[in-house]
Amino acid sequence: MILKTDDRITRIITMIAIVFLCAGTVVAEVERIEISSREVFADGMTFGSTGAYEKIRGRLFYAVDPTNEANAAVVDLELAPLGADGRVHFQGDFILLKPVDLSRGNGRLLYDVNNRGNLYMLRHINGGLRTNDPSTAEDAGNGFLMEQGY
Repeated sequence: MILKTDDRITRIITMIAIVFLCAGTVVAEVERIEISSREVFADGMTFGSTGAYEKIRGRLFYAVDPTNEANAAVVDLELAPLGADGRVHFQGDFILLKPVDLSRGNGRLLYDVNNRGNLYMLRHINGGLRTNDPSTAEDAGNGFLMEQGY
């Protein structure tokens, strides 16, 4: 089956959410994904055989059941307001850098777990600038991860 670009992006974002949710013992559900912007990354600079990248920004919407024992480790979850369905609803922003032509990427997702809202992957691995909004060629640093198709 050939997927349209939007279908592939939705699958990538869903995989990000799954990785995020499986990292701990919390049981949650991604209710929806909203994409707020798509733009050319690094002024269309090409990264080796992978080519140009785009930046997708959006928000993931989650829900957790505070009565599920797996969620007991979440501090003060029982104090959070409940939705009509009895679950706690919350959201989180994401930024996805991906090859414009997914067939030229390596088919893998490298997830940067931020620390207090700070992104580190491009800075530490690529030698890029310190930023939470990577947009320029300088932010991409030496482009190593992009050249590898991540």
